[in-house]
Amino acid sequence: MKKVKTILLTLILLFVFVGCTNQTTGSGEIKVELVALDGSVIKEKSIQFDTNSTLEEIIKTEFDNVVFENGMLMEIEDYKTPSNWETFISVYVDGKMSMVGISDIKLVDNMVVSLIITEYIS
Repeated sequence: MKKVKTILLTLILLFVFVGCTNQTTGSGEIKVELVALDGSVIKEKSIQFDTNSTLEEIIKTEFDNVVFENGMLMEIEDYKTPSNWETFISVYVDGKMSMVGISDIKLVDNMVVSLIITEYIS
């Protein structure tokens, strides 16, 4: 009887371990899109990531002319934030404005990151 309990306990622990490791692989794919003032997509990429990837690194690698200043995305592709900030880049994750900076966004499989050029309205 003791041997049966040991086997059952071992099997249960094995299933729990396998289930946990399959759910938290720390890798996947995200979509990053750069959106113009008029709402058109300038550039869109589906990108594989792993546990060591950061959104900032992905953007630097996958897009051209990327410049970050103090954690803020100031330039990407042909866009440059003007000195008067009449336009700037807003960051959205899955359709909602991000409440944290790019360096604090955690990558999640199938997430969509939209870098939207936005007009400042006073």
